[in-house]
Amino acid sequence: MSYNDSNNKEISDRSWIVTLLLAIFLPVHRFYVGKIGTGILYWLTAWGFGIWYIVDIVLILLDAFTDNQGRKLRK
Repeated sequence: MSYNDSNNKEISDRSWIVTLLLAIFLPVHRFYVGKIGTGILYWLTAWGFGIWYIVDIVLILLDAFTDNQGRKLRK
């Protein structure tokens, strides 16, 4: 039986504050955390028509945004 507790997951080597600042000022945070495919889509859709931009910032602030391997960002 496999037990997967989100509290026991590894922590990413990517910084929470750097991700937040990149999301707000340059919108390249998805590339920074390794989500290249969605980063390209993010830019092609003008940050998800503005909605994706807001959602990502809220997720980062709530500490729910993860890197490309599903790990929480380092604080």
